[in-house]
This record gives sequence, C-alpha cells and structure tokens, in this order.
Amino acid sequence: IPFSAARGLPLHLAHMRVFSFFLKTEKKMQAILGSFARFRNVIVAGGLGLLGDGCCQVIERRPSYDSRRGSAIACFNAVYLGAFVQYVFRVYPRVSSGLAKRFMWNPRYERARTSIVATGIDNCVHVPFIYIPAFYGSVGLMQGDSFQTVRENLRRQWWSSTCQCVSFWVPLQAFNFYAVAQRNRVMVVACANFVWTVWLDLVVHSEP
Repeated sequence: IPFSAARGLPLHLAHMRVFSFFLKTEKKMQAILGSFARFRNVIVAGGLGLLGDGCCQVIERRPSYDSRRGSAIACFNAVYLGAFVQYVFRVYPRVSSGLAKRFMWNPRYERARTSIVATGIDNCVHVPFIYIPAFYGSVGLMQGDSFQTVRENLRRQWWSSTCQCVSFWVPLQAFNFYAVAQRNRVMVVACANFVWTVWLDLVVHSEP
C-alpha cells in the first residue's frame, strides 16, 4: 500500500484528511462571512436610520440638529432592524412550511405561499404588536421622554402608525419574500427603511 511521505498514512487516508481540512476551512469561512453579513446589516441599518432622521429634521426646519434624537433612531434601527429582524425573518418560512404540511398545500406554489404567509404575519402580528410599541418605547425613552409620555404617544398614534406601516410595507415585503434571497432580505428592508424612517419620524414628532 502506498504511503504518504508527509504524514506516514495510507494515501486514501491522507486524501480523506486533506478533504476534511478543506471542509472545516470552508465552514469557518462561511461562519466568518455570515458574521460579516450580520455586522454589515447592523451598520447599514443604523447608518440609514441616522441619515433618515437627519433628513426628517431638515424637513421640519429645526433650528439646530437634535443629536440625541438622531442617536436614538440610529441605535433602534441598528439593534432592532439590523440584528433582531434577521432572526424574525428566519421564522416565517418555517411557519409557512408547517402550515403547508398541516393543510397539505400544493408544493408547486411554495414561493408564493411563503411570500403571502410571511407578509401576513409580519404586517398583522409583528408590526402592530412588536415593532410599533418597540419603536415608540425605545426611541422615546432614549430621547429622554418619561414613561407616561411614551405610553400616551403610543396610545394616541398606534392606530395611524400601524395603518401607514401596513400600507407601506405590505407590497414591499410581498416582493421581498417572493423575489429576494433570504440572506439579502434584511438589507432590502434596511434600504427601504430609510424612506420609512423619515415618514414615521415625522408622524412621531408631528405633535409636541
């Protein structure tokens, strides 16, 4: 049996060891790239949130830039949209697959089904009951508002914010979940969120 001069192993075992080494290296590279993608999403989401709030303050014609407000928007977008939403988006396909098995849906329309289910859950459950309260609560408290003020703002503007959010995000998310690869969905949302941040920011600060 021929032996490998390098390790003193039979040649077929040497080949297996080399293959195992490259396989482990590939997995490590995928983990590094995955970490980079998550970090990129956080930076982009936070940066676009900061830019969006800056545009909003220009539209409002504020006498000076409110850095605390801008920082609050940027921090919320970076943590919530850049990090948390990545894991939320992974749940929707699993829910769709579970429903498909439960009701024996035709697998031919899997992509369209996933888009409909994900868009429905995102805009009927996630947005009104998690995202909107988290936005008002986090941004308000980071800006220095009292808990009572935050609760009153949320009570007064929850319905209008939810309706506007649904009207903006339903068509965009339907396209996102249907046509965009899962690894790029958060980035698409982060870019669209620039426009949404300006709009929601104006709604939140439309009243004293």
